[in-house]
Amino acid sequence: MANKIVKFILGKIKFLENKLFAKPARRVLNESVSQHSQLVADLIVHPDVQYTKNIDHHRYHSRFDHMLLASKFAYYFALRTGADIRVCVRAAAIHDVWTKGSYCLPAVEFAKKIGEPAAVQQAIATHMVLNNPPRDKNGWVVAFADECAWGVESLEWLRLITRDFLGWLAAVSPLNIK
Repeated sequence: MANKIVKFILGKIKFLENKLFAKPARRVLNESVSQHSQLVADLIVHPDVQYTKNIDHHRYHSRFDHMLLASKFAYYFALRTGADIRVCVRAAAIHDVWTKGSYCLPAVEFAKKIGEPAAVQQAIATHMVLNNPPRDKNGWVVAFADECAWGVESLEWLRLITRDFLGWLAAVSPLNIK
């Protein structure tokens, strides 16, 4: 009985995840992959960006994975809003390099160090909307892409943590004892 309840609850979470994020995310991830890859190819091999593979971000993901997903969302949204695709994608691809909490100045300094234009630096500086709201379309695209990536990761975290908890609950439930 407990296993049926676990499967039912996980099924509802999976339905919610698919409905809200997974299908749109798959569409984003599969659309125009080669153009996106060309825009970030030099960034993702940079040692500072590679290092982010070792930093946990949003529980079940690395910071590198988060930034790459955000950059793919940024590509998708920039195409549809008329924002500067190159600026949005490159800003999203490095928006969390060396950041600490809600302090994004290290990522802006990193962008400056590697020679990114002022528009990329500005989009990074304003991607945390509550600290410093974006002033242009590029900033809003990067901020929204970051939040969409967070949404996908959060629902995945909810599904995995619920699965782990309900699995434990089913294992210790007296309903499973014969």
